[in-house]
Amino acid sequence: MKRLFHFLSLSFIFMLSSMAVCGCVPAQTPLYYFHAGLSTYHELLDDVLGKRSEVDLFSSAADSSAPVSSVTETISCAPLYADYSYYLPSLADDEAANFQALYTGIQGFQSTISLPVAVSSDNVSDLMHLLTNECPELMQLSSRWVEHSNLLGLVVSVSPEYTISKETFDAQTAAVNTLIQSWQTTLSGQSAYQAELTIYNYIIENCVYSTQTDNCQSAYGALIDGQAKCDGRAKALVWGLRSLGIKSSVITGNTHAWVIAHIGDYDYNVDPTYDDNENDGIQQPLCYAYFNIPESAISSDPYPADDFYQRRGYPSTVRWDFNFHVQAGLWIYADDPSSSDPASGTALDRARALFVAQAESIWEGGGEGLVMIRFENASDYADAAASYNDWIQSFINMHAAGCNIVNYDFSNQQLLAVRLSFY
Repeated sequence: MKRLFHFLSLSFIFMLSSMAVCGCVPAQTPLYYFHAGLSTYHELLDDVLGKRSEVDLFSSAADSSAPVSSVTETISCAPLYADYSYYLPSLADDEAANFQALYTGIQGFQSTISLPVAVSSDNVSDLMHLLTNECPELMQLSSRWVEHSNLLGLVVSVSPEYTISKETFDAQTAAVNTLIQSWQTTLSGQSAYQAELTIYNYIIENCVYSTQTDNCQSAYGALIDGQAKCDGRAKALVWGLRSLGIKSSVITGNTHAWVIAHIGDYDYNVDPTYDDNENDGIQQPLCYAYFNIPESAISSDPYPADDFYQRRGYPSTVRWDFNFHVQAGLWIYADDPSSSDPASGTALDRARALFVAQAESIWEGGGEGLVMIRFENASDYADAAASYNDWIQSFINMHAAGCNIVNYDFSNQQLLAVRLSFY
């Protein structure tokens, strides 16, 4: 009996110590739950994590991004959704004229395209960069071309290289347009954040990383073939976002490509390649480590962006507002040393409470799931990473359960991601 009492006491103390919740009002401090009794434990879970459906989890009350609507455009002699690019609307007159000539010629599969204005080879390189990365609908365009210059050394015409035939291009375009139109129908009226997340999930869940397949560099490879490398994935995301009126562009750096997107009032980095965790062809849980993050959260390799973006401007990305973990309530703010209110506990207290809440939800929901917590402060992350095994051990002792634990290393993102399988 003494052993049983001792076990119950320890379990009760653990539950009580886990109840330091970020943002608790005075009436709902850990002491509130103590007075109310153990029957209110699930109220704590609701306060920390909330009993949310998947849709609710992807759209917290903090989601203030404007609703999206479909953009009715067809592929013609003008770039598709050009108004929603960071770079195409700002071209100077001479550049715009040459760009338009090249775009029209590429759309027509012309072997050699004359430029209205003779320009330097560097300027042509910039235009071809834009055509390759800013126009995802140009799925036939290779990253190689031949320049033809006059006696002054200025380029007067360009011979692009095409990777597919006109017939194949038409068939691929029709297939992508069918998917895009379905998104325009189903996502119209949703917030920009929700729409972005839906397309992002689709790409990661339906595309495996490949550098060898025929269409791996194009949006078709990512959206239809289901096999693409980073630039194909980035172009697919941009095509989908722009079709819903969301400003976005492909960004390249050190042989990698990702996306910058405007959600709400700010710009964010989005990387559907680095977030795709595969191990020997087996899809691992999606942890959203690279979904709507500021530049401060991305590593130096493959960032920063190429010289093209350094010269032409790179949008400032400094906010976390529409990061997945912030929106889902899985974010631990750093301690405020000026705060004298102990009710919310320390960052580690709040992380422990959030961890326990998610573990309890997994326990009740079938016994297998992913716990995720992202930290504003690196030292808070380090403390949690050193402590979570003890939290799990206390939890499984309380439930007299066994548990298989798989940890995913996102230390560079200050993201704790742990898969729990109870038995």
